[in-house]
Amino acid sequence: MLQILDAISSSAEYDFISVEQALGSHDSDKREQRLLGVLLEAIHDNYTQAISLNELSQKVGMSESTLGRFFKKMMGQSVNAYINQVRLGKACSLLIQTDKPISLVAELSGFNNLSNFNRLFLKYKQMTPKEFRARFVDAN
Repeated sequence: MLQILDAISSSAEYDFISVEQALGSHDSDKREQRLLGVLLEAIHDNYTQAISLNELSQKVGMSESTLGRFFKKMMGQSVNAYINQVRLGKACSLLIQTDKPISLVAELSGFNNLSNFNRLFLKYKQMTPKEFRARFVDAN
């Protein structure tokens, strides 16, 4: 049971720690904190849809390249890497908590390409979505 809870919370905990570090450990001024908050909210509210750097940059009034540097400075990773982390966290929750087909889990998590989902899942979790589900569902 503990393994299941760890698996579900790992991505959410990562998100929380990353946000906490970005807001608290950097000497950011209030404007930077506000901008980061706007970006994170936009990502978390829209992770199931395609999110472009162009849309995010318009939302905060920065060029795409400035946004990329700002986000990397504040969060320690690129915008796209963060979006993938959010999506994979949702996918992990769905894989453990539901019996939905993996293709539907990918779609509900914001991945519009199953092979891309499988590739990223394997890269970040070191196992396929099917193996992940079997490992953590069997542990319950």
